[in-house]
Amino acid sequence: MRAEETPVEFATYYFTLLVMLASVLAAATCFSAYLVSRSRAMILAFGGFLCYFIDVAFMLQDSIAAVVLGTSAGADAGYLLMRSVATILIGDACLTFFWLLVCDFVGERRRSLMAVPPIAFLLLSLGLLMGADGAIGSTFNVMPRLFVKLFAAVKEGRADEALRLQMRADEVIECMLRYDVISCVKLLLSDMGYDVGEPNAPLKRLSEEEKTAFRASIRALDLSETLGLQ
Repeated sequence: MRAEETPVEFATYYFTLLVMLASVLAAATCFSAYLVSRSRAMILAFGGFLCYFIDVAFMLQDSIAAVVLGTSAGADAGYLLMRSVATILIGDACLTFFWLLVCDFVGERRRSLMAVPPIAFLLLSLGLLMGADGAIGSTFNVMPRLFVKLFAAVKEGRADEALRLQMRADEVIECMLRYDVISCVKLLLSDMGYDVGEPNAPLKRLSEEEKTAFRASIRALDLSETLGLQ
């Protein structure tokens, strides 16, 4: 440990190296399994772990840039922009691979459900990076607390926390996509005490059986406080 390093910095550095080693070994194992089995799940897991390895490695990018580009690299606007874009892209790639892995595991094949979460995360993150002060989304109406926390996490550079919150939001969105997003948003708003009525034609109206099933799937996520449900 160098004299100028604190014990926390020393521990964080070697813990980061340990996580990188574990993730690259997991990626190598999954790729080897894919070569043998040609399993879609294995190649998705390989991509996810590889992207996670790169994502963790990015924690060291400022130190590497200071050596390669000079000590002023961290203050260079171009470098900071490219670093932020690269972090968002690799984080979105990691989310995409693991999300597709989950979809593959549960047998989900609807393209809308497989594509929406990664695209939403990418667009919101890039928008905030470019100076957006907010975003518009139907699902924001039923998860305002969650998306406010997500917005703050992105603004403060806490990418891991932002990704965790996005995945929690994706769980709710997944439930909505099984039925109809607008109908489910209106139902949740009604359950929160806002009388917004039923969707008008040609939008779909949920049957009573669908409403009961949707409510059960939402409550199973244990997000009642986040959604403002009793």
